[in-house]
Amino acid sequence: MTLPTIDFLGYPVINLGQKNIDKLIKYFLSSPTPSLFTVINANKLFLADKHTRLKKIMQNSDALLPEQAVVIGSRWLGTPLAGRISGIEFMEYVLEHAEERGYTIFLYGAKEEVGQRLIEKYRHKFPKIKILDYVHGFFADNNILLERINQAQPDFLFVALGSPKQEYWMEENRHKINAKIMVGVGGSFDVLSGVKKRAPEWTQHGFEWLYRALQDWHRLDLWKRYLITNPYFVYRVLQYKFSGRSV
Repeated sequence: MTLPTIDFLGYPVINLGQKNIDKLIKYFLSSPTPSLFTVINANKLFLADKHTRLKKIMQNSDALLPEQAVVIGSRWLGTPLAGRISGIEFMEYVLEHAEERGYTIFLYGAKEEVGQRLIEKYRHKFPKIKILDYVHGFFADNNILLERINQAQPDFLFVALGSPKQEYWMEENRHKINAKIMVGVGGSFDVLSGVKKRAPEWTQHGFEWLYRALQDWHRLDLWKRYLITNPYFVYRVLQYKFSGRSV
């Protein structure tokens, strides 16, 4: 059995949508080897075109999860995806169902206070949730970090270091880690902990980037990122549409 994918600009993107996240989880939890999930969006595509290493990681991920921009782009290309599965949506789904289904979780990344707030929130909501351990994103000793992960042996390892750092770390360590599924989730800890506000539903159909930028209006680097990567994404999709190939 294989999961359905759609080729998007040379990337094999999972074609399931949010309604089938459970199917995705069951498939990879049964795998005998650790699975690496990455997310594809406008910014990640821009970075991958600049960094061959990141591009290869994405192309060879066990599951490449599409965010909304990719869903829109797939429609433009005439090969529509079933829907998005963003990193934050995948992580939230796992946290919301972990107590009921007995999932075990390890969290790595973000600031110490953010991670602790996230754990407190979900342990309050789900008293029996099995969040086995947490290590902040500034922890310096990788060997000790790996020991803690392997002692915990989690079903899910969520890595929130930002891109491409989190993808490089997962690639470098995936064969040393005793975790069933590892997922790079960027800034999801900040949002799910409540440190940053979740984008309203209406923005999640192509304008979530604008909401994020307005939350951090003072961050010129963030505005620069969106003002560069979003037009670049449109250019790449149109280039593929009219040339019939990726570059």
